Amino acid sequence: MYYKERFWNKVAGGQIADQGLAEVLFDGAVNMGVYGISTFFQRALNALNLDGAAYPMTKADGEIGPDTIRTYGRYLVHEVTHAPTYEEDPLSSTRAKALPTEMVEKASAVLAVIIRGLRTARYIEITERDSS
Repeated sequence: MYYKERFWNKVAGGQIADQGLAEVLFDGAVNMGVYGISTFFQRALNALNLDGAAYPMTKADGEIGPDTIRTYGRYLVHEVTHAPTYEEDPLSSTRAKALPTEMVEKASAVLAVIIRGLRTARYIEITERDSS
């Protein structure tokens, strides 16, 4: 219950369409904090949005709330359809529900790789500052 409340729920694990990505966010929350991993998720979404041409930017505020989940849904729809999406609730839309699971997993895997890279860079920065 402790981990669910303090970490899983804070990274909206139950709202992430791909279990693998949800686990990356959960692991990151436990090991580096909810704020840090949430910010990395938001930055990854923004990095992949073609300067706002694919979907609106999300604020990298370290909180995975409705705006971040909406942006994640828009990202998934865009990655599968290759069309810009500005739907209000893309994960509930007919288009999102029709997304092939394999495509959702592949698109989410791209985000997971970026998030892991950001984590690695963060750990390197920490060790370079404090070699003890």
